[in-house]
Amino acid sequence: MHHIDPLQLILVDIETVPAYPRFESLPDEWKNLWIARIRHQLPEGQGPADLYPVRAGVMAEFSRIICISIGYFIRDRNLFLKLMSFSQADESALLQAFISRMDLIQQHQKGWAFAGHNIREFDIPFICRRLLANRMSIPGYLNFQHMKPWETHIVDSFQYWRFGDYKHFTSLDLLAAVLQDQAPAGGNSRILWF
Repeated sequence: MHHIDPLQLILVDIETVPAYPRFESLPDEWKNLWIARIRHQLPEGQGPADLYPVRAGVMAEFSRIICISIGYFIRDRNLFLKLMSFSQADESALLQAFISRMDLIQQHQKGWAFAGHNIREFDIPFICRRLLANRMSIPGYLNFQHMKPWETHIVDSFQYWRFGDYKHFTSLDLLAAVLQDQAPAGGNSRILWF
């Protein structure tokens, strides 16, 4: 992976919460939809209300995005990481602000790629689902649905670390800790050495 130019990466991460604070606050129709969605996932001894605060925030149908953060590198004499977060109570406005910034990046910089941890299976699809839920179109740079994996412009540390093993999950913290122990001497920052 040493061939990846950090100046071509747009790091992305999202934060999500359940659309309603508690199962009891869901409208009746949505309570029934929740029950139907999770009925096969319920641990023994737990009801739908017990699983709602644990799982609803990671299911795009039952949650909303409250923050999207992006980062990109610039080079002066050194390499610097610039960060920007979009956070608003109105999810539609948040998504529009994110898309506007990405459109601007797309206009001025060709050949870039999204980068992050588990963004291929979580962050990017989640953003797309929430765009549709908010009646917004999906820009081409986010629409990977009909692309082959090698046609997408995504650098996903989670995918690289899996090495094709689809039963394996490693958090970013664990991956960073493992690779930190293998980092060249003299550095104590959490850098992923790919």
